[in-house]
Amino acid sequence: MSVMTRLEGVNWILMRCANYSTAALDSSGTWPSKTYNRSDAGDAEAVLDMACDEEVAGGLPSCKRYNVEFNLAAAGTINLGSTAVQVQGVGKLARQDIRLIPSGGTMIATADGNSTFQPGLYTFDVWDRRSFENLPRNEQLRVLATATRRYQQLKMPDSVDERGIAYDAAVASAITPPSVPNAPAYPGSPTIAPPMPQRQQ
Repeated sequence: MSVMTRLEGVNWILMRCANYSTAALDSSGTWPSKTYNRSDAGDAEAVLDMACDEEVAGGLPSCKRYNVEFNLAAAGTINLGSTAVQVQGVGKLARQDIRLIPSGGTMIATADGNSTFQPGLYTFDVWDRRSFENLPRNEQLRVLATATRRYQQLKMPDSVDERGIAYDAAVASAITPPSVPNAPAYPGSPTIAPPMPQRQQ
């Protein structure tokens, strides 16, 4: 199956939650200055982008840069770029609390609350923001499961529908194999979830 466009992702959410689709997106600009209009389509796209960032930060394999090295000749900060949403220390930083903080339009690393690193070699795994339409199909489905649930909670909370969407999210998480290049086949079979609850009449 091919990857979905952003409009197809928005319509997936709208069809699942409200049983209709839209002909066009309702937003303007690009990240980080993107604005979403207050409409069903605008809200669905905003939720889609938030879910995408959330899933990337949670560790989507296709968004990860492995073993990014910084060799500091003098004490200073480590700039991980404007698209970084999650970072993890490798090697001597593996046990430290590594976080990102914004600084002048970019993201810098902190280790145990300190943004100044002493001279030396530092290695990180970094997850970068990617647009929904640039994710592989299996990761798009994972993002859509999260986005659909968020949209349902935002626009039309209903306990039965919510349980159904939660079921969809659980299934998407259970069957989403990693998309790491040259990785071995996904082991085992997906977890079988209990039957989806039926709407009361």
